[in-house]
Amino acid sequence: MCLFYGSGGHVYCGSDSSSSYYVATDSSGPSSRNVKTNFKVLKDEYKQIYEDFKTLPMYTYDYKYKNVKNDLTSDYGFVIDDIENTQTLSKYFRNYTVDKYIAPDNSLTHQQEDEDMSMYTPIVVKE
Repeated sequence: MCLFYGSGGHVYCGSDSSSSYYVATDSSGPSSRNVKTNFKVLKDEYKQIYEDFKTLPMYTYDYKYKNVKNDLTSDYGFVIDDIENTQTLSKYFRNYTVDKYIAPDNSLTHQQEDEDMSMYTPIVVKE
């Protein structure tokens, strides 16, 4: 589950197959304090982000299609549509729409260059 998107990447909270939880970053560069400078605490903005997160509903849900997320059939977390409806969070969480296709086997996929896509149903998703 993505908790925060900054200009350089994402912050995730997740779980492995046991009951252990972890926080990880995904960015185009190192995230260590020893390679950064000029730190400024967000203060008032952070408080509003925190308040908005507290009001967001978290869900458990099932995926409609196969291969949405590493062969999981169900998951938990926030829904981007709810985040878009909050003024503060929508500033910090950037999403984009992606053209995907529902394959005949009910999996979600990208367009395949060498494949006849006439049996695939187009769908636009937010990521």
